[in-house]
Amino acid sequence: MSFFVLTRSGARIPFDLGMLEQSLIHAAHEAGEQDAFLIRSLAEQAAERVLPLFDARDEVPSTDIQQEVVASLRANDKSSIALAYEQQHAAGTKSEGNGPVPIPERPQPSYTDSGFVPVAKILPTIPALVSTVGEIHAPRRRRLSEERRAVTHKFRVGDQEGYITVGLYDDGQPGEIFLKMSKEGSMLSGLIDCFATSISLGLQYGVPLKILARKFTNVQFAPNGETENPNIPTSQSIIDYVFRWLALKFLTPEERQAIAEEIEGIANGSIQPSVEEHIGRLSL
Repeated sequence: MSFFVLTRSGARIPFDLGMLEQSLIHAAHEAGEQDAFLIRSLAEQAAERVLPLFDARDEVPSTDIQQEVVASLRANDKSSIALAYEQQHAAGTKSEGNGPVPIPERPQPSYTDSGFVPVAKILPTIPALVSTVGEIHAPRRRRLSEERRAVTHKFRVGDQEGYITVGLYDDGQPGEIFLKMSKEGSMLSGLIDCFATSISLGLQYGVPLKILARKFTNVQFAPNGETENPNIPTSQSIIDYVFRWLALKFLTPEERQAIAEEIEGIANGSIQPSVEEHIGRLSL
């Protein structure tokens, strides 16, 4: 089900939690708050108060949403952020009567005697592109349906056993993965679980599976060795196995062939990853 926000001017726009979070980030910066973890926590608590508004209706006035966000901030003793949030909405309301909010000019790099001024000092001074609900442009997260199909696969790599569960969108494409290791509570199990969560977020924010497979196939670390899958007889690591299996399950033969050729080329030294490609690997 899709939810919508009714603006003061009567416009009906889709509700997006990511945009609400960006609005709070800007308000926090305006109030001088730089703790990213605290800001994320405040955004999550505000979302918990806002989402129940849509339980009984699929259209909620923007003023109701703003009131819940402000109440959540004040309940956490963050009156300065609440005030900055209210002020940016007041600016959005004034602009609403005079046409669209103007796009600010791109700020020029600032210099000191020692070089660039840190981005963290420049960012809070950039004006937000404020709409009625005070959001700035942000990546959109494609969430899965409340009820979704899933595929579970049991695997073994070396002496380690585990399960891969893939949650599917309505079109059959993967939208989340869960990795369950046989040795519960171990460091490996915890790291693998966190890794699966980060991959799930990447998929939901639009990172193509073929890109993830290209980055993580052939990653080497223990445990590794023989498997029980005839299509993947040996694996360099659990991560290598997971992405080889995902590629076999969800990618086209052409996409798998392109990944195999690139990996083989790098292994043989015929392909040298560029600086941009190294940056791309880190950015994922």
